[in-house]
Amino acid sequence: LGSFKNKFIIIPVVLLLSYLAPWAITPILILGGIYLTYEGVESVLEKLGHHHEVADEKETIKELSTEKLENEKVNGAIKTDFILSFEIIVITLSLITNTDFITKISVLVLVGVLTTVFVYGIVALIIKLDDIGFYLQEKRSLALQTIGSGFVKSMPYIIKTIGVVGTIAMLAVGGGIIVHETHMLKSFDETIKAIPMGGFFSEIVIGSIAGFITVKVVPFFARLVKRNG
Repeated sequence: LGSFKNKFIIIPVVLLLSYLAPWAITPILILGGIYLTYEGVESVLEKLGHHHEVADEKETIKELSTEKLENEKVNGAIKTDFILSFEIIVITLSLITNTDFITKISVLVLVGVLTTVFVYGIVALIIKLDDIGFYLQEKRSLALQTIGSGFVKSMPYIIKTIGVVGTIAMLAVGGGIIVHETHMLKSFDETIKAIPMGGFFSEIVIGSIAGFITVKVVPFFARLVKRNG
């Protein structure tokens, strides 16, 4: 639902910006890319035990109720989805620039619905994989029981893998947005292309640098706002 609400907001905003202020789309994309790199680096630092989110100092993750922790996770996912959705909608719009308004809005809505259903359909399947495993374990068939046990045992590894892949993806996508919108590596195009997966790794490096800087700067601005507020 959060993802659908994001699309409901993003599609009209992107259409309006494309007509009224097309120059504003690039800065917004760059800010979105910086946010993704911030989330990625923050995740890495938290796993290494060197960083804690800017939050109420009296309340740690261990002290949060299960419901509140779940809500925070969902809200974080919706924020990330908003940035990624904005990027997807802008790219889609750039491919159908020469079409009429009805076609544009129809294609954007279709892409928005498909990406939401596809992405969160996979998420739902992964989340329920252990439940499917428990269900299969209760069957009489030894083969189904074995498959069910495999699902249950593999879940911790799947979740950890998704965490690592998700962090790398945020750094790559965020870094990619920054690189493509600022053209900062244009002078090194030939060198990067000569290296296997050079573009991908260069985007991760740029994303890591941008994210690390943002992680260090955000607490300063948070304290400044809190002091002036």
